[in-house]
Amino acid sequence: MTAVEFLREIARRLTPLTDPVDDAALKSVLASLPKPAGLSVRADDGRIIVDLPGFGLPADPAAFAAAETVVHQMARQLGLPEGGGFDRDERDLSPARARLRAGYWAVVLAVVSDGDDVPVIVEVSFAYGADLTKRLAELAGPPLGHAPVDWDALTARIGVELPEDYRWLMNQYGTVPISAAFILFEPVTLRRPIAGPMFPLGDYHQLLPVGATPDGDEIAYILDWEISGLRIGGRRYETGLLHHLVVTLAGRHLVGQSLR
Repeated sequence: MTAVEFLREIARRLTPLTDPVDDAALKSVLASLPKPAGLSVRADDGRIIVDLPGFGLPADPAAFAAAETVVHQMARQLGLPEGGGFDRDERDLSPARARLRAGYWAVVLAVVSDGDDVPVIVEVSFAYGADLTKRLAELAGPPLGHAPVDWDALTARIGVELPEDYRWLMNQYGTVPISAAFILFEPVTLRRPIAGPMFPLGDYHQLLPVGATPDGDEIAYILDWEISGLRIGGRRYETGLLHHLVVTLAGRHLVGQSLR
């Protein structure tokens, strides 16, 4: 089995899974496949990660060039649909990457290196979080539209441009049909961000409250220079609001970073 065949088979096995599964289920998928030589494969935090090492060190420009070539060649050979705008992206800051999807699973191929003395690798990640608008319609019913929001005026008033998935949710669903999972505030009621304690202890970020869970935990966007995650109760999540909503409606949960 070649590396491309191995990746294609992982995608084939994940495609029927409409909701996230735990690491044990992902390890079971991997255990049933013969692993090609030279690949590093692991299941971690609800993802499958495959590394293709051996391209050299970052000091050699040819190492990155070779890895970039492999990324684009593999992306074409996998034959998967391109990723969408709301799909989870594990390597959004990597300039050399390809975004695909296998059903509701986001597939990202990227060139990565963690230091000058660490070899360049091509990383392929499979993580739940693709075609989220379709999955939301299956869980909450199709969108019926909502009263339009003047997003430019809201941005001017609160000083923050809200993420695209939040704006899509409000335009398509509003706050009522999804209230079983999240109690979201109407956009016109939002206020400017407030300071709040974050992890690590003593570090403060700006928080923009946008709702609450049925149990009363506050839902807020975390702002550094820009929105960088969600704070729900005492935990931080790196995924967006749409992703978190779909996972919650599916009866699953995400593992977040505990705040102190």
